[in-house]
Amino acid sequence: MILANANAVSRRRQASTTEISVSATGAQIAELIGRDPSRIRQLKAEGVIKPRSDGRYKLVPTMQAIFANATAASADDDGLKAAKRREVEQRIAMRDHRLIDIEESDAVMDEVFGMLKSELLGIPARVSRELDLRSKVEREIDDALNRAADRLAKRAAELRTTGKMGT
Repeated sequence: MILANANAVSRRRQASTTEISVSATGAQIAELIGRDPSRIRQLKAEGVIKPRSDGRYKLVPTMQAIFANATAASADDDGLKAAKRREVEQRIAMRDHRLIDIEESDAVMDEVFGMLKSELLGIPARVSRELDLRSKVEREIDDALNRAADRLAKRAAELRTTGKMGT
């Protein structure tokens, strides 16, 4: 029984070795995978497949290399498709005014806060004629505006760097 199993294993190894040593021409491989022979020449030029010294290709390693190359190309295509999909989504978001250029956002913020600063700094003069009180209120308003400006600058820098605001 053990001898019979050993003989069966030996025959399988011989069959396996025979299958691996099968070779084919570039045209035969092209026909096998349903491509033009020029594709086989291209894969050879790219170093994906390598012929033997007689110009023929070992069938198994050649097919493995072709399939591995196709799988890698498919993964590259998936990455490209994802990038294109993201670009289209961004264009749609811009068209729908859900996404704006950060420079436009900065310009709006500068305009609104400039107007707010001007209005706030005019309050002390409108409320009191007493110079000491006006001066103190102006300083407090100016300090508050400076803190707000610092915070705004920090948040804008975070957005530019990471695309997100910290908390």
